[in-house]
Amino acid sequence: MKAHLANNDNTRWLHTLAFIPLVMLLHVSNAQAERLTLCADQTWYPFTFLDSYKASGIFVDIAKATAEKMNLRIRIRAIDWGKCKEYAASGKVDGILGASFNPDRAKFMDYPMKGSEPDSSFSLSHLEYVAVTTKAQNYQYNGKPSSIPQPVRVPEGFSIVKDLQAEGLKVDDSARGDQANLISLAKDKNGSVVMLRELANVLVNKDFFEDQLVISTTPYKSKFYFSTFSKKSEFDASKRQVFWDKMSEVRKDRKLVDSFINKYEL
Repeated sequence: MKAHLANNDNTRWLHTLAFIPLVMLLHVSNAQAERLTLCADQTWYPFTFLDSYKASGIFVDIAKATAEKMNLRIRIRAIDWGKCKEYAASGKVDGILGASFNPDRAKFMDYPMKGSEPDSSFSLSHLEYVAVTTKAQNYQYNGKPSSIPQPVRVPEGFSIVKDLQAEGLKVDDSARGDQANLISLAKDKNGSVVMLRELANVLVNKDFFEDQLVISTTPYKSKFYFSTFSKKSEFDASKRQVFWDKMSEVRKDRKLVDSFINKYEL
């Protein structure tokens, strides 16, 4: 009887010992998974925005699917756009999710490049900027920037500000978001708002505006948006191009991306 019990005890110990290395292996594997921290604009619906204290949006879903392909532990912080740029410049985050290219940003961030230009084949998306005006103004953008009603309202810190100023237009970039700009437009009944078409489609149709606003059919400009890396990031430099490669694979998976888009009201 004692021998039988001893055998059972030995069997239990063997099972326990066999289990320990597996647990340790899983723990080590998780600990060794490289961490990637990105920030994104908290008000850029449906691409990146803050929802119940968590980053959400189409770009966030794409980034998470990309990280899964690389076995990365990814963290995305949806914060004020100005802070996001500051964090990337200082290396407080590894990069920005959803940034258009301009030379000033390229001083502190790495983009996927093709020669001296960003490589659009690795972009997150190609988006159009449109002019929004009141119905009473009876305006449609005609391809001439000088015709856009002034002041042109654009959120603070957006790269499109410099493009509009270069056209000689008076720009009001005092507000932090597109909705605030649309409210000012509806209230003041002058000037215009230049913003992304996808966001305009969502905001202009809100009951608050009571069918007061019109979106121009012809876009003012279109831009590519990228996932970038801070030049001060400690994220493995050899994996940055791999990340862009895998992100391109996700973007080309039309069924998957459509499932992301369908989660949000557009």
